[in-house]
Amino acid sequence: AFALGGITRGVTPLEMASAFGVFANQGIKTEPLAILRIVGPDGTVIEENRTQREIVLSEQVSYMITDMLRGVIERGTGRSANIGRPAAGKTGTADDYSNAWFVGYTPELVATVWIGNDRPGPMFYQGANIGSGWAARIWANFFREALKNQPVRDFPRPKDIVDGLLIDTTTGLLASEGCPRDKTRYEIFIKGTEPTAYCQEHDP
Repeated sequence: AFALGGITRGVTPLEMASAFGVFANQGIKTEPLAILRIVGPDGTVIEENRTQREIVLSEQVSYMITDMLRGVIERGTGRSANIGRPAAGKTGTADDYSNAWFVGYTPELVATVWIGNDRPGPMFYQGANIGSGWAARIWANFFREALKNQPVRDFPRPKDIVDGLLIDTTTGLLASEGCPRDKTRYEIFIKGTEPTAYCQEHDP
């Protein structure tokens, strides 16, 4: 919340969608725009607004964050948002269950779901706390319908991404033969940031 400026006034779903849209858009921030054009009855353009865009992250950093947020849906707290196509997102539940969030995106679309009361207070209905899992399910239902006629696309991969490196999760170094299998996983890196040394902690 501190990083998002939410300590004093909170953040809106639109602000969250705009922020996560940067990752979906390969590092380009697009200012939300509701009205593109107003046309009179004779076809005259009365008003036309242009999208304001700004590069705020590199393609590589955006791709790395997307890769991490894909894990949220594939094996983390956002599994309820799995729609059977490439997607990334993040859950969020307040400590007292007064707010539940899910913000997620595909290469085509980004959306935020917020669940809360007009008067802040714990959300406990029919014997259950309402948390981010509910928000993730709402998001998934919307995205399945919104993208049902769209071809499946993956997130574009930029250059200078290194993958296929088996990492020891304890040390962050390349896994050696002695590293326990349950402590290793394959990771991607921006070229030049990948580890080059092997883990010595688990060597026989």
